[in-house]
Parts: sequence; C-alpha cells; structure tokens
Amino acid sequence: MASESVPKRVMLYGFYSQGNYGDDALLDAIVRGVSGSTAGPVEFTVPVRYPSGDMDRRFGVRTIQNLEYNRRAHSVGRWLHGMNPDDGEAFDEFLSEVIASDLVIVGPGQYLVETGVDALFRGILAQLDAIAEFCGMTGTPLYAIALTAEPLVRPFSLVRVQNSLSKCAALTFRDSHSPSYLSSCGIELPDYAVAADLAFATPSADVALADAVFEAEGITIPSERLLGLAVHDYYKDASLRKGFVHLAVDVCRLWIERVGGPVLFIPQSVNHEDRHADDRYFHEEVVAHLPRGLHTEVLRIRSVYQFDQVEAVYSRCAAAFCTRMHGAVFSLKQAVPTALMDHENKRRACFAQAGFEEYVHPIDTPAEQIVSVLEGLAAAPRTAIHVRKTLDSARSSAREHVRVASELLAAEASPRKTWVKGLYQ
Repeated sequence: MASESVPKRVMLYGFYSQGNYGDDALLDAIVRGVSGSTAGPVEFTVPVRYPSGDMDRRFGVRTIQNLEYNRRAHSVGRWLHGMNPDDGEAFDEFLSEVIASDLVIVGPGQYLVETGVDALFRGILAQLDAIAEFCGMTGTPLYAIALTAEPLVRPFSLVRVQNSLSKCAALTFRDSHSPSYLSSCGIELPDYAVAADLAFATPSADVALADAVFEAEGITIPSERLLGLAVHDYYKDASLRKGFVHLAVDVCRLWIERVGGPVLFIPQSVNHEDRHADDRYFHEEVVAHLPRGLHTEVLRIRSVYQFDQVEAVYSRCAAAFCTRMHGAVFSLKQAVPTALMDHENKRRACFAQAGFEEYVHPIDTPAEQIVSVLEGLAAAPRTAIHVRKTLDSARSSAREHVRVASELLAAEASPRKTWVKGLYQ
C-alpha cells in the first residue's frame, strides 16, 4: 500500500479573528486557493489575536496565539508577546511553529505602516520584522502577500521595512502605488508582482445565503430600491470623521427622499473589543442624525454572521454606498452598482488594479452627486453586465497571489531549513 503524502504546512499571519468580514474573506481566499493548487494535502497554522475552535472549524485551519496580546491592557509597557523577559516560553513555541512550516505567508493588508513608536518590538510593522527575522534565521521561505504601504516618515520605519522585505522569498502588492512609493523612499525592493485584492479571487457568494440573515433580523425587504451602506468610524482624524458622519447622513436622506427607497446598514467589522472597530456603533450615530420621520425607512444588520452571508446581503440591494473597502468588494462581487469613498488614495489604486476605478470617488464628493451616480447606475441595464465582465478579470488577477504561494510550496527546502528542522526534531 502506498504511503500517504506528507502534508505541506503553511503559516498564515494576518489580521484575522478580529471580527472583520473582509479579513475573513481574505483568509478563505488563501486557504481555498493554496489547497486547490497544491499537489497533496496542506495544513494551515494561523496565528491570531483570538484563537478559537470555531474559527478552526469554519476555515479548516489551526489557530494559535500570534505575537500580540489578546487584551490591549496586557500590552501596556511591553513588547510583542514572547519578546519580554517573562514570556520566553511563548517565544519558543512560536519559533517552533515557524520551523515546522514549509512556508510563512504574512498579509494581506497594511503591514508597511507607521506605528507611532520607534520601539524594536511594538506595533504592526514590528510583527512583520520579527517574523522576517524568524524566517531568515531558520531558512523558512517568507511570502509577503498583497501588501499595501502607507506614508512612512520615521527613518527607523524605512530601515525596518527595507530589512523585512529583503528577507522575502516572494512579495506581492494589491496596488501599483505602494511599490512606487516605497521605491521613491529609497527602499530597494526584491522582485514583486502586483495583482487585484485577494477578496476578488473566490466565487461570488450564493445569494440564497442572505435569506437566513434577513430572517434572523426580522427584515422584509419592502422595495427594489434598497441602498446598502458599509460605512465605518474614522476615529483617527476628528475633522475627517465629522465629514464621514455628515456624508453618510446626507446620502441616506437623499436616497430616501429622492429615490424613494429604504437604506440598509451592513456592518463589515463587528469587533466586540473596540467600539471604533465595530461598525454597528457608528451606524447608531448616523441614524441618530437622521430626521426622525425617516427612521421608518432605515434597516440595520445587528447580529454577527459569516462573511459569505454578509456578501450575499448586498445581492438584494439596488446600489451600495461604502467607506469600507471590502464592503465595496462584496457589493461588486454581487454585480451591484457601488460608490466607494476614497480618503487615503489607496482605495483608488487598489480598485484600479482590479479594473473598478470608476466606482471610486473622492471623500469630498457631494452627497447629491453620489446619489445621482448610484441612481443612474442602478437604472442602467448594462451596469450589471459591465461589473460581471470586469469581475472575471479581477478574479483572474487576484489569483496571481495564490499562484506565487503554490510555486514556493513546490520548491525544495533549503539546506539551512533542513538543518534547522533536524535540530528541533
């Protein structure tokens, strides 16, 4: 009897387990894509802030504690989890997981960012840097997948970005602006590819999944003119946040009064540990600013669901207004006309890579113009056809991220990797 092939082991280090449906979709895309394109079985280890059996079962992975603390209060005055004098055991456990992995994938998302500190082991960028060091010393291939860069102003941030990326066996971005920006800062990039956001890679969610959501919420869709809203709190900038609130309020009011349809608030993030990261609190604030006479036309998703159920909800909308990027991705995957508001330029770059740049608008675009654009798109029969055609191209592009991972898994282990693995067995 032929022996079963030894499973490949992949570590996926990303912003998972924090209640963000977009991040859930990204994890699903990587697990599906790598499993489906790799000869033989693949086992996934996923370091997260909140490991759980439920997440293990839903995605077919094994979650473990990442380099963060699972409570903000526990991180005060400390470096990353495992980097302090009194938690060396956690360091050993994490390093052992890296050694046992055939490939470590970090991302997708914003790891190349300022964290406000120059400490060696604090913040998001420090996590990338630490993992790059682990991989470098153990000979474990590191793949930084679908990254996005934000402005970097501290010299130490630029130095550590250079250090981390130089250790990557592969590197991809989800927009062309990020590598151009990093190069303009003097950072020497290894070979890289640019492809559409990974959430585009998987098939669109079954529209029937929306039924369970509406039934649980007690919602009966009263009109074909339903506007979906994926809006969130931008607490980092008080003036910009105020504009977010006013724009969302005005879009809702104009849609109800002029188009004659109801609005549905769809949370993209439901983080119970952080009000700012839980869209439902921001939705309450927006609704409170609407005239009370319009409240009967406001519907809200209040409970927690699976990411594909949330995506399916957009299928029942005539149009979608989004400040959440993956809310716009979900909406477009359901061939629904969408307006994504851009306040950081990265959204336009990301959507341009996917072929959907025309659906991105500057954050200072008047609400009247946004509603007019959405109303026109919703009324045009060719809109859905155009979206579906573009979606095919975006899906093909997004799968490039996965192809790179499969190639790395197919390669032979380096002599250093073999040596280190033998030391720890």
